[in-house]
Amino acid sequence: MNKSARVKQVTLSPEATVKVQARLSAKVMEHTSGCMLWNGAVDENGYGRFSFQGRNRKAHQIAYWLHTGKFLRKGLELDHTCNHRNCVNPAHLEPVTHAENIKRIYRRRSDSFYFDGNEASNTQHPLAA
Repeated sequence: MNKSARVKQVTLSPEATVKVQARLSAKVMEHTSGCMLWNGAVDENGYGRFSFQGRNRKAHQIAYWLHTGKFLRKGLELDHTCNHRNCVNPAHLEPVTHAENIKRIYRRRSDSFYFDGNEASNTQHPLAA
């Protein structure tokens, strides 16, 4: 296996993991849609930020790591299948290549239910208004 295909493993004690989960959960609001919305600091692109191991990281990536036990393999990023950058629900996060993520973004933009402003077409996702 070459270095670029390796997945970085981070091992924390069970106590430390519980502390990280509690810190993350304290900044999350559960929505009736199933989204877990980040209420902490956000970057200029709307992604939640979370301090972990001395680094400022994307909150959804830490939520994914807590759920799976792995950080993303190089060349992958997390697609928010719910289309909400501030969602940290691991069930709404899917590892994909950058190219696939961009395709999905453009596909969603062409779907009228996300972007046309018509209330009737925005009912499929409670946060899509």
